[in-house]
Amino acid sequence: MECNNCKKTFELDNFQDFDIETGKGVCFGCGPRVERPSERHIKRIRTMGTPEQNAELDELLEIYSKQNPPKKIQYDTAVAPQVDELTRSLQYLNKRQNVKDRKPKGITFQNVKHIFWQYFKQIVKRETGKEINYSDLDQYTIEVIKNYIHWLIGSRGGQLDPKKSIYLYGPLGVGKSTIAETGYLVLGYLRHRTDWSNRYYKFISMDELFLETYTEQSLDKIGKVAKGSWCLDELREKHLTYKHYGNEFYILSDILTARHNLWKRNGTNTIITSNIPPGRLNTVLDDERLMDRIKQQYEIVELLGKNKRHLK
Repeated sequence: MECNNCKKTFELDNFQDFDIETGKGVCFGCGPRVERPSERHIKRIRTMGTPEQNAELDELLEIYSKQNPPKKIQYDTAVAPQVDELTRSLQYLNKRQNVKDRKPKGITFQNVKHIFWQYFKQIVKRETGKEINYSDLDQYTIEVIKNYIHWLIGSRGGQLDPKKSIYLYGPLGVGKSTIAETGYLVLGYLRHRTDWSNRYYKFISMDELFLETYTEQSLDKIGKVAKGSWCLDELREKHLTYKHYGNEFYILSDILTARHNLWKRNGTNTIITSNIPPGRLNTVLDDERLMDRIKQQYEIVELLGKNKRHLK
């Protein structure tokens, strides 16, 4: 049957208004437009309405659905699989980004700086038995701490790339371990208070690591520091070579190589504190490829200043 307006032919069910006697009518596309009732109105009619009101509502909804059929999206068959794959990938990434990966707005440089200073003073007092004031720090140490705090919270406001690891070296007693341990405590505090743990790292002394490996005659502890984010504190000359069951091999090279592969694959952080300049590692380990990896992975930070263990 033909619509009087658009002159198109339709089945009888597709006419909104049809006169059987004259054989004329108007299709749903050309008929008077109707608005869909609100969900609240529909619910009220369904629960408290009379049979006549429900019948009228059914008719209205049917007219609305026929006037507003769902749109069919035509995909190019050559492109559609790529679009679907991209959509699935984005959905997967959004699902993977949980609360612990999102830094709360309150974690800013100014807020974290105050927390850092409180922990820093506690560690200095524990190590020296004496109070430390901000004025006791030289400008160079203050600048290193400032950049380290930016790095801790993944900020690019400092001079350190937050995507890289850190090799912090300098003379004895200038505060390398104190800075690294303070960062560990600060991130632990933030994880406890906000559930944000994206930058959190574990802390271990290299003396402790090698002592346990030596006394237990096992490499299990070494295997642990090859996973997750770690601060390897106080790397010293005696750690560069290690005899295990009478065989001398460069276990430190294996650790650094494993840490590099982990960083390259997942962006996993490593912090190393040491009194050994990076060039000395190259002299002892004699591994050019390893040194290239260290230069690629680490921000090299030299810490100078006064010996904090001799505070007056």
